[in-house]
This record gives sequence, C-alpha cells and structure tokens, in this order.
Amino acid sequence: MIRSEHSEGQKRRKRKKTVKVPQGTIDSESLELVASIMGPIRTSPVSNLDRDIIIDRLRIELVDKYYFNYYSLQSERTALKNSNENKSRELCKYLKVGVNECTRALEASCQLSEDGGKTFVPILVILARDLRPPTILAHFPYLCKRLDIPIILLPGKASSDLGKVFRRKSASVIVFFGYKRRCIDSDDVEISRRVSSYVDFATSKIPIKN
Repeated sequence: MIRSEHSEGQKRRKRKKTVKVPQGTIDSESLELVASIMGPIRTSPVSNLDRDIIIDRLRIELVDKYYFNYYSLQSERTALKNSNENKSRELCKYLKVGVNECTRALEASCQLSEDGGKTFVPILVILARDLRPPTILAHFPYLCKRLDIPIILLPGKASSDLGKVFRRKSASVIVFFGYKRRCIDSDDVEISRRVSSYVDFATSKIPIKN
C-alpha cells in the first residue's frame, strides 16, 4: 500500500513537470510561455507582494501625481484645471495603456529601430496574467524580445487592479517610454526622471532566470 502511494506521488510530480510548448501563437495557453518566430519565450511572474507594491507605486508616483486620465483628454465633460490637464498630457507621452494603443506603439518602435533608431524608446512593458484568452496578449513577449525590453508579468487579478489605477474597468498592458540619453534640455525633465526612477524600481522586481 505504501509503495503504491509512493509510485502515484512520483507520477503526479512527473505530470506537473511536463509543460506543453506552444507551436503557434494561438496555442499559447499562458503568458508565461508563448510561441514566436524566435522560438518559445518564457516570462516568470513577480510575486503577489511585489505586484501590490508595483501597482501602488504606479498610482502614487505617476498616475495620481500627474492627474493621468485618458478620458479627461478625450471628453469635454470632465472639467480639470488647465495645469492638471497639461500634466496629464505630458505623462501620456511616457505611458501607453491598453492592448491596441500599446501594440501600435511597439510596432512603430520596431519600425523606427529598423530605420536607424530614436532617442525616445519603449523601456518597460507590464502585462496582466489574468486576461483571457492569453492569446490577446501573446504577441507582446515577441515584440519585447525583438526590442530588447523587459516585461513584468503581474499575477492575480492584475487587470482589475490596474483598471482601478487608471479609472477604467480593466487594464491589461502598459508600455513605458523613456530617453536613451539624459534629456537635460527637455521641458518635461521632471516627469522623465520620475518615470525612469519607477521603471528602475519595477524592473528590479523581475525574477532572475535560472
């Protein structure tokens, strides 16, 4: 009886170690392992504690501080002071939110890198692991690898938590932009430094690959 239980336990462990490698993007069952023309791309999620810290600091240090709100920029119904609206518009240069907008931004950056590059480039991508189906975001690991951009994969109900930060129902992907070189003469140097500081902190939480 003891031997049979031991053998069953070994079988279960073996089954857990077996990971189905996707052959195509539509076969990707998780953002932790997605297919691409470069081969399978693995991305490890951060811990739940780091997820909460990353989201809280995003809200406090950038979104709330600079009154970031896409809807206020697109609707006349939202009455904001001009100074606040200007801050929000400045931060919009550094943050892209949503699948479509982030995809367009990264694809444009791929084209620019092929044409000689730019000093203002994407520097970090944050993905919510809970979006279903994961194939909606499966192209982002490929674009990030092509551009050599780090990815932060957030576990849990990250899309809902990010949505609260941006005053949306949900937000599953964020792209951060920054300068390759220090923008000393830029009018938005303060925002640039704050974004860079946040990105440096967030990337320090990415699990080290074995």
